Amino acid sequence: MKSIFWTQNAGVNENNSLYIDGRPSKDYTTSEVDAAFSLISKYQLDDAIAFVDFQEVCKKYNLPRNFKFFADLKRGTFLQAAFVEKDDYGRPMPFMVWIDSVNPHKIVKELTSYAAMSGKTVDKSDLNNYIKAWKYMNRKPYALAKIIIALVIVLLLLFIAWIIWN
Repeated sequence: MKSIFWTQNAGVNENNSLYIDGRPSKDYTTSEVDAAFSLISKYQLDDAIAFVDFQEVCKKYNLPRNFKFFADLKRGTFLQAAFVEKDDYGRPMPFMVWIDSVNPHKIVKELTSYAAMSGKTVDKSDLNNYIKAWKYMNRKPYALAKIIIALVIVLLLLFIAWIIWN
C-alpha cells in the first residue's frame, strides 16, 4: 500500500469512505480493507506521535482539535483533521490520510485528491496551516540537523586548511 484515506460520511446510515492507493475500498478484498483500516487506525491511536501538545498547535494554527500530523522514515506520513462539511449532527467530518512517503507536501496533495474523490472540501487555508503546523512540530530535529551539517562543513574546511598549511 502506498496510501490510505478514510473519512466519516454525513449520515449514520451511510458507510464511511475508505480508499486505498487511489481506489475505493469496494475494489479490494475484505482482508485488504481490514489491513488498511487497521494500519491507519493504529496511527490515529498512537500517542507516540504527539511530539508536542497538539492542542497548543491546534490553537496556534486554527486547526481542529483532533489534528495530528507526523512524518517518520519508517512509518510514512499521517494526517488527521476535519473537512469543511459537517455531518447530520452539525459536527465537522473527520478524515485520516496516510502515505508511505515522508514528504508533507505530498500528503497534502494526496489529501486534496482524495477529498475530490469523496466529494468533500478542504479549506485552502487549512492546507497551508497543516504544513505550518508540521514545520512547527518538527522544528527541533531540523534545527539540530542544520547545526550538525554546519559543524561538519566547518570541520571539513579546517581539515582542508590544515592539509594545505602543512
